[in-house]
Amino acid sequence: MHIVEERHSTIAVEEVYHNPPHHHHGVPQVFVVNNEPSAPPAPAAPPAPPPITVVNTNVYLNREEYVTGYAVAPPPPLLLLPPPPPSLPFCGMGVGWFLFIVGWFLCGIPWYVGAIILLCSKVDPRERPGYIACAIIAIVITILAIIMAAKGK
Repeated sequence: MHIVEERHSTIAVEEVYHNPPHHHHGVPQVFVVNNEPSAPPAPAAPPAPPPITVVNTNVYLNREEYVTGYAVAPPPPLLLLPPPPPSLPFCGMGVGWFLFIVGWFLCGIPWYVGAIILLCSKVDPRERPGYIACAIIAIVITILAIIMAAKGK
């Protein structure tokens, strides 16, 4: 028996031969004995929870169920957005502004046409400013023509 002192603890080491010494396969076995008081045993780990079982609770399995005694209300109408308004003619500026621009080159006749269209028909609200511009310029030109005709006499 050998006594070894390591890190302030005494360890007794015993060599014991398992097989007799004349046997050529004999291997010495070493047993370590610790003389320090042992710590209290660690508490046992809590048992693992049982595995979770998932149960399908969906009662609506792609089938229709009928209930007697209750009236079924019709589904509400779908909220549909109105279709977008059609685009304006003449590159998106509308007939009113087209007549206003062309009137500068054709001696003001398209302005009178635009004023008549504004007064006699229902026009698209998007085209109304162009027709109003035609009516205003037609009135201004008419007043200027009357003043110039009166001065000429």
